Amino acid sequence: MQDLLFKVGPLAVYQWGLYLAISYLIGIFYFWRLGRKEGFASDSLLDLIFQSSLVGLLGGRLAFLLTFSIGWEIADLLRVSSGILWGGVFLGGAAAAGVFIYLNRWSLGRIADGAFTALALGQAVGYLGAEVTNNITFGFYPAAGFFLGWLILRFLLNRGVSSGYPTAFYLAFSGGLLYLTEWLRPAKALLTNGLNVNYIFSGALAGLGLILFLILVARRASFKVKR
Repeated sequence: MQDLLFKVGPLAVYQWGLYLAISYLIGIFYFWRLGRKEGFASDSLLDLIFQSSLVGLLGGRLAFLLTFSIGWEIADLLRVSSGILWGGVFLGGAAAAGVFIYLNRWSLGRIADGAFTALALGQAVGYLGAEVTNNITFGFYPAAGFFLGWLILRFLLNRGVSSGYPTAFYLAFSGGLLYLTEWLRPAKALLTNGLNVNYIFSGALAGLGLILFLILVARRASFKVKR
């Protein structure tokens, strides 16, 4: 299967890039809908999406350069097609979103629950696209896993569970899925000392999810509330 779909002058559109764009648009549209249902202003939600996406993308590129490149320059940050790390995308986007939420005095828990639900759906579509375009030969497994995770998160939100529980579930669940994905990957993301970057990040995600769950339980936050 040829990856190039069409080319107009210097603009080239590839199948894998198209699937990534579709997964991103599906995710942000779903998050926007969830945010609107929660009563957040549409324009502010779009501002949050734009800022967190931009910082996340730069964070993913910076993490890749710091981990795998020597002697890189500032201009290399813009060459995102050369490689990014999901851990950097996640941390950069989360940091930008956290600042935005704090400045606007929004509920961190409510935004995070919706954002991670939308993220799971976007990741499911993205991994499916990677399978279809042969960019990842094992993409069906994480795609199915993230789709299942999205269904569970959607169920939790519709049931009106306490804020924070969906976030804890996503962190633990996605951490396990990302660990499985890296285990299936033929070429591992190894540092010079032999440590696997994706194993470390996925383990940290899963651990953070379990810690958050224990904190919620320790605070005796009821699992179900009326909103």
